[in-house]
Amino acid sequence: IESIEHPRKFMSAARAAARNKPVIVVKAGRAGKGLQAAASHTGALAGSDMVMDAAIRRAGMLRVDTLQDLFMAAETLAHFRGGPQRGLTLMTNGGGAGVVAADAAALAGVELPPLSAALRSKLDAALPPTWSRGNPIDIIGDAPVERYTATLRALLGDADTGTVLFMHAPTAIVRSEDIALACAPLAREAAGRLMSCWLGDAGVAEARRTFEGAGVAGYDTPEEAVRAFAMLASYASNQALLTEAPTASEAGAADRAAARAVVEAALADGRDMLDELEAKAVLKAYGIPVVATVAVGPSADEAVAAAATIGYPVALKILSPDISHKSDVGGVVLTLADDTAL
Repeated sequence: IESIEHPRKFMSAARAAARNKPVIVVKAGRAGKGLQAAASHTGALAGSDMVMDAAIRRAGMLRVDTLQDLFMAAETLAHFRGGPQRGLTLMTNGGGAGVVAADAAALAGVELPPLSAALRSKLDAALPPTWSRGNPIDIIGDAPVERYTATLRALLGDADTGTVLFMHAPTAIVRSEDIALACAPLAREAAGRLMSCWLGDAGVAEARRTFEGAGVAGYDTPEEAVRAFAMLASYASNQALLTEAPTASEAGAADRAAARAVVEAALADGRDMLDELEAKAVLKAYGIPVVATVAVGPSADEAVAAAATIGYPVALKILSPDISHKSDVGGVVLTLADDTAL
């Protein structure tokens, strides 16, 4: 999406489409300079990134930043049509991969659920004494095929593990394809709760194909897999918003007379646009919170007195019926920290 000329029509069409199939949106305009321009430009508010983000979420769609993420999101959503299980449990034969995945989860806000006492007991019986005893679950690099299957069976048999990310780094002890073939029956039965990351290229190609044949979503790196899970969680949350009915507003609390008086006064002056103070007065009349705003004459002393009432930092804006786009004429200064700056 580049821009939206008819927001109401867009939201109506978007909500209808998102009820029938996943809708993934690539929307430009997140750069710092673009956000700064939108923040200070009164005529650009409707196109701001935060407004667009909120609209996409409310319509039940998923927003991604890059074309690469677009294709990854499409493949992931195709594997998990029912949405992800809550939380991500990491299983790996290499501690490094587990740490990388855990770091990615922390940065993405993905929950790594703790292991229950019952599950730890099952894993104690299947793993050597030096296993990690937590999430991520490091089954140790010398793991034979049997250790993989026993661990995966225990994790998929416990509902509290949520979605399981299976990670494997090639070793000289056992062939990757042998591990994949042994785990494939378990993977096929629980493909909707399983993600995989076979680290390496040609050495794990056959193993990847085996898991893909079992319906398991595969990713090249731990970070990519975690990012895909975060996308799933966001999509599930947005879909919940799509079906959520907004709470009824308290119409009786609105001061319609006050709002009407503001608008009628502007019309009587021959204006078709409210100034900032008037617009905020209308919003306030309908119970919508607004930031504290004070009009002062062209006097530094009056400005300092108003700032003392509001509290620093403050923004200083020009107020003129002849100027609607304040930043175009240098009429907006943000984050003034003290009297001297003001």
